[in-house]
Amino acid sequence: MSSGGVGLRDRKSADICIIIPAYNEYKRIGSTIEKQAKELERWAAQILVCDDGSSDSTSAIAKTVANRTGTNLILLRQAHVGRGEALRHAVKKCVSRYVVFSSADVVVRNIEIEEALRRLRTAHLVMFSKVRSQEYGGTAFRRILSRCFALLVRTLFQVRFHDTQGVKVMRLLTAKQIMPFCRSKGFFLDAEVAIVALKHCLRVVEQPWRYSYSLGSKVTPSAIARMVIEMLVTRFLS
Repeated sequence: MSSGGVGLRDRKSADICIIIPAYNEYKRIGSTIEKQAKELERWAAQILVCDDGSSDSTSAIAKTVANRTGTNLILLRQAHVGRGEALRHAVKKCVSRYVVFSSADVVVRNIEIEEALRRLRTAHLVMFSKVRSQEYGGTAFRRILSRCFALLVRTLFQVRFHDTQGVKVMRLLTAKQIMPFCRSKGFFLDAEVAIVALKHCLRVVEQPWRYSYSLGSKVTPSAIARMVIEMLVTRFLS
């Protein structure tokens, strides 16, 4: 795995680092970085994009937009392995106080960050959980798959989470404590982070989240099938 890194500004410490794993996201990464930077204006913040072996212009667009907007961007590259491995690689390179696990189709709003940091006064990990009454967009099939996956996680691992696949916010020290125990290389990492946190007696809380499904999502039925396989391996072979 290649671990080259490019910092468009000095890689000094920040309050918050938004981590965005990206694989062939040239259509969305520029808009996401620009919008996310506006939401971070009041913070000493970084956006870290880990390019997971993209074959398109994802990295080039990320750098161009960051230069144009003055965004404090760290760009990492690795061979195509998966979201989980990209997040692990990114956490190792972070120098912020807090980290936010996000996605190329998500913009975490300032008000959501503020609420999450308030919750971290008494918790170790905050998970953004899609509220059914506030879910919008996407197909009925996609929403059903999402809910069935959440039910499987609750059943197999005896946890009470409504949704494990949303944004995660935690202290960097917590992320460095959790990530070495996570094995998933793909999308199941999002659920595994919460499961591992509970195993280590950390307090995990859910924060209601108004999420909009977007076109071009990498969470396809085949991706969900791979997540289920990873889930079963984690549950019965670990």
